[in-house]
Amino acid sequence: MTTLKKIACLINQDENLTFELEDLAEGLLALGIETKICEDNDSILSYQPDCVLITSPQDAKLTPFPTYGILNQPRDFYLETPRFLRNILTYDGYFTFSPRLKQMIGDVLFGARKLGSSIGQLDLFSLATEFETPLIDKTSLVVIFEPNFVKSHFKKAIYRLFERFSNLSVVTLSAPVIDRYQERFLFIKNNLELKNILGKSDITICLNSGDNQEEVINPSVIKLIAASTIVITHHTNILASYFGENLYFIPQDTYLDFLPDVINSHLQSIQKNPEEAIKKSRQAHQIFLQSFAFDNLLTQFNQHHEKTLIAKGYVPHPHPEVEQALPSVSYIIRTGGKHRPFLERTLDCLEAQQYPDMRVIFVTHAPVPYMDEIIKKYRSIQFKVIE
Repeated sequence: MTTLKKIACLINQDENLTFELEDLAEGLLALGIETKICEDNDSILSYQPDCVLITSPQDAKLTPFPTYGILNQPRDFYLETPRFLRNILTYDGYFTFSPRLKQMIGDVLFGARKLGSSIGQLDLFSLATEFETPLIDKTSLVVIFEPNFVKSHFKKAIYRLFERFSNLSVVTLSAPVIDRYQERFLFIKNNLELKNILGKSDITICLNSGDNQEEVINPSVIKLIAASTIVITHHTNILASYFGENLYFIPQDTYLDFLPDVINSHLQSIQKNPEEAIKKSRQAHQIFLQSFAFDNLLTQFNQHHEKTLIAKGYVPHPHPEVEQALPSVSYIIRTGGKHRPFLERTLDCLEAQQYPDMRVIFVTHAPVPYMDEIIKKYRSIQFKVIE
């Protein structure tokens, strides 16, 4: 079995995922896997990773390394822009926690006749953590985790909660510059600061737990559970299927005017029954460890990677008879002795596919003085020269 040692994460400049990828990189390093966050393909090429994770359909696979797309947005996000779908089809494999996204990408791959692409479970969730019992009293710090407040759809809801609760703050990477509630924002710059704040928080609120119809889970709510906090969050069927009654749910049909009342009801319940709240938090954390902690998903990740290496031709099939049964493939290349670097680059690409019976037919329209050198260099390819 191939052991992963280096992973590159290609992040689009429009994304605000740096803190999540830092969390992932920190945990992987503890497991012996080096990870680099890259903003362009040149960085990936110089890094020479074992594989690449792409977090946005804005980017296609443009490097020779096994490439996996992490799908965690509603289906319309990927389908409404043709370029996104074309980019997704360049990936070697896919990871998602959403059953609907898994079905969608499976249908798309079948329609495109792109077979042999694996679809596994993975997202930008947290690494395994030890449970720390939250302290519940009247001075408990309550925080809303909204990574990108500037672009948030929940601004009105948060301001309404500010008006109702004096001990409520917002943890964010992008707080407004000037705001009447400026002191209520806890601006974080990196993953360490996020961990420190959540470590001091007893009760947390996530207004965006994911998409209910599309069965998408927002990594933010998982991070709050991983931080051993008592979590209040919007209800989604997929979240409830995993965590049951161990989270304090806000019904999907809650109107903005009634949101403070729902939150207050949960807070009072937590204050009146702290032992029950702590028990729920502990059980939710245990479910996180079993189903969402990246450490426990790493074995599955490795298995998908192993299958991809074989299915996509990065390594020969372990059973020689399978490769021997494949038909030969011939490439016809017209050349006249010029531009040797381009010719060798083409042959390097063919050789890298490690196809068992690769053939090249050179059709020369002028003498090629280095033809013998070329043939000797690429021993895995069968050559034929036609003048």
